[in-house]
Amino acid sequence: MLDHVTLVDLFSLRLVSRQISEVIASHTNAIAPAVASNVFPQAKRMLQVAPEQPLDFTWLKSLVPKYLAAVMLDRYILSSHYTGRTRCIPAESDIGDVLREGLVRGIRVWRNLSNISKDIYALPDEIVFRKTSGKNILEFLTSPVTTMAKNVTEHRENLIAERRIEYLQQKTPADLAYFAIAIFLVHSAFRTKHDKVTSCIYASKESMYHGPDDFDWFVKDWQPNPENRILEEGNSWANWAILHEGPWLFYQQWSPENSTSPHLARDKMLSMWREQRPEDAKIRRNAVISLRDEFFKDGFHRPSDHKFDEPLERYAKVDAGELSRCRGKEPLPHIWMDDVPYFINFQDDTQPRRRQHVHSVLERPFD
Repeated sequence: MLDHVTLVDLFSLRLVSRQISEVIASHTNAIAPAVASNVFPQAKRMLQVAPEQPLDFTWLKSLVPKYLAAVMLDRYILSSHYTGRTRCIPAESDIGDVLREGLVRGIRVWRNLSNISKDIYALPDEIVFRKTSGKNILEFLTSPVTTMAKNVTEHRENLIAERRIEYLQQKTPADLAYFAIAIFLVHSAFRTKHDKVTSCIYASKESMYHGPDDFDWFVKDWQPNPENRILEEGNSWANWAILHEGPWLFYQQWSPENSTSPHLARDKMLSMWREQRPEDAKIRRNAVISLRDEFFKDGFHRPSDHKFDEPLERYAKVDAGELSRCRGKEPLPHIWMDDVPYFINFQDDTQPRRRQHVHSVLERPFD
């Protein structure tokens, strides 16, 4: 029976009871490969392993960041058309192997930053207050409710910032660069009501306002941001949500296991936004802005553009050569990432995708 469960189900089953966890652990070398094949039947490159690699639960968990890296590079073409050039590396192309490995490192940094936040938010309020203020617990308990809530949120974010900065300072420049690239690629999946649009895919675009924002894509005076650069620059509450929730939220939406919730990440973020107080949103936004500023200080390093651009350009050149040799022949096979519900779409309920069959990544990527 366990051979037929999904990866998400297996993670959940391990937490149901000690007996089930022990069964999974004792048969992990049989269960893990079966689950991987069930969930990722077309991911030939991702499932390649060295002969000495144990196919256990640790290996199975490592497929999550690998899959996210594959999605990010394969689907980036859909959100980079403003450059006038297509940019993507299909999941089965060996040209992307090194960059995908780097993105996995960046995604792990992102996951650990998320875990820091979730661990702090799991602490009881009084513990958080003690850790950061040193004040008497009686003073905390006798504070007005609104003041208490605001103070606790501030203390939580201060603790998170301290631990995140300490963690980031231990990472290598390459890790930080790949983390920055991974977050950039996540941002590229977002479609907001202030994106630039055009009827011609490679033409210059004019901004078009699509209606009221779902939440603050713009920090100053809560006004609309016609260029939608606030998310990329790290000035939105959405940046806080992305770091807090971490890569698992995006895996849940992009996973082959997800056949019913194409807007899972969007709906989760909207729910988080509505459940918090306006004061908390402001505190969290300011916290992530401070972290961004700290990240780009002299002690940290901005991503090197060549880490990202070089393999993309190499693939475009190879693909152009393949296109010239294959004109008039059968189209290339279906690219298996086409059906991934890639967009975090705040504009409407659609999920734009590539054509079922393409001759080249240099072709127009939209339906």
